Amino acid sequence: MTGFASHSQRDAGVQGIYGPGSNVVECAADVLRLLGHNMPPAGEDLDEAAE
Repeated sequence: MTGFASHSQRDAGVQGIYGPGSNVVECAADVLRLLGHNMPPAGEDLDEAAE
């Protein structure tokens, strides 16, 4: 994506821009953060985070 397109989309309120080559896990974490979900601490077991 060109710098101009990225800036104009950000100015329009776009919060995340993802495309080919984006790390899927990092993008998913970013989307969850933007939606207001709390992410479990890194290194914690998922069972502990679900409690």
